[in-house]
Amino acid sequence: INTGFGKLARTKVSPSDLDKLQRNLLLSHAAAVGAPLPTETVKLVYLLKIHSLAQGASGVRLSLIQKLIQFYEAGIIPVVPMLGSVGASGDLAPLAHFALPLIGEGYVWLEEQPYQYMPAKDALKKKHLRPIKLAPKEGLSLINGTQYTLALAIDDMVRVFYLLESLLILGAFSTEVLLGSDEPFRAEIQHLRPHDGQLRVAARLRAMLQNSEFRASHINCDRVQDPYSLRCQPQVMGAAYDALDFFEDVLITECNSVTDNPLVLLDTEEIVTGGNFHGAPLGYAMDAMAVALVDALSMCERRIALYQDPAQSGLPPFLAHEPGLESGFMLAHVTAASLLSDLKRYAVPSSVDSIPTSAGQEDHVSMAPAAAIKLRHIIMDGVRLAAIEWLCAARARDFQPHLKQSPVLTAAYDLLDTMVELKQGDYSLSMDIEELSNVILDGILAGVIESKLGTEEE
Repeated sequence: INTGFGKLARTKVSPSDLDKLQRNLLLSHAAAVGAPLPTETVKLVYLLKIHSLAQGASGVRLSLIQKLIQFYEAGIIPVVPMLGSVGASGDLAPLAHFALPLIGEGYVWLEEQPYQYMPAKDALKKKHLRPIKLAPKEGLSLINGTQYTLALAIDDMVRVFYLLESLLILGAFSTEVLLGSDEPFRAEIQHLRPHDGQLRVAARLRAMLQNSEFRASHINCDRVQDPYSLRCQPQVMGAAYDALDFFEDVLITECNSVTDNPLVLLDTEEIVTGGNFHGAPLGYAMDAMAVALVDALSMCERRIALYQDPAQSGLPPFLAHEPGLESGFMLAHVTAASLLSDLKRYAVPSSVDSIPTSAGQEDHVSMAPAAAIKLRHIIMDGVRLAAIEWLCAARARDFQPHLKQSPVLTAAYDLLDTMVELKQGDYSLSMDIEELSNVILDGILAGVIESKLGTEEE
């Protein structure tokens, strides 16, 4: 409470300088760099910080929490550079930028002017607000926590859910139009290895493939086994959903935790030093999610490759209408391979890469913020990879107009048809890929199919 920080924690500060100590703490720690955190994520940091401080173990005044609420409601969005936290001793640098406007320093956006940042002192004048004078411990409580990483992780989790849902839908779509069997999705098989995710995925695959003329057309064919990228979806996608469940459980616990230091124990009237600021739980969860998601995307790329080979697809080479004269979707697969190569690098865990800081006082750090940013990269490239499979599946359906899709998967085709024009002949696919990527990223594909599945079950 009355010392310096990190390696300087043994240096006592006189009582007359304690308020200056808090101000200096925010100013000195605001050393983050890079692109700013999106405004919606900053708003989430507000809510998480307010909730953590309001639990009463941080030793701050009620007036500080009220000031945070006041700033949030006034639409004052701090400019928070994204790079600079190692995820131990809290997200010190990003949260210092987040806290600076409270004392009239730093830069902000106003919610009504999200693309024009200004000095915080000017924004406060415009909103008729006064900065706060921090009391002992308050600057430290503002920056010593995991709320920056947690806000990123929550954003990531929502998008991971949308992407996994889309991959599951597109896996069913590809199974259908590539004349894959739904025999491997039978409930009896799954109950012999009853992982929760595997059971759920297989049931949803069966539901999506119901009443499909594609499926009925080859029910007695002589193909013994499908490629693993079709056959093993319950096992791979199911494990990915199990990883997502673990990720969600970690985030819910973290949302309801106090992660600064030192902490005030009201029952025993003690001030104690601990390590709740360490981001290891978040880092491990995000690294595990990254590995599972990239493996699911690897399966997606393998299905894209199936469409290129007539020996495996039974369709024209590269889905071209006039192979030779046209290259069809040949380069769409090359793009998918390029994306997947990058994704595999992003899947390397961040949480094993501790680099000591603060002259060795903080000798083991989590690198959880890097895991969150890395997971975001995986999502942004992953939706593009999924969009390529969506285009391939739609083209494959068009080559078989005599067969009707299942009612559920028809909705996936119809949605694509409203967003892009699937033309015959060669044309640039780049903008179509980007357009469909956004449809996946925003959860539109997942929402349409979920709605249709509900209708079918009713």
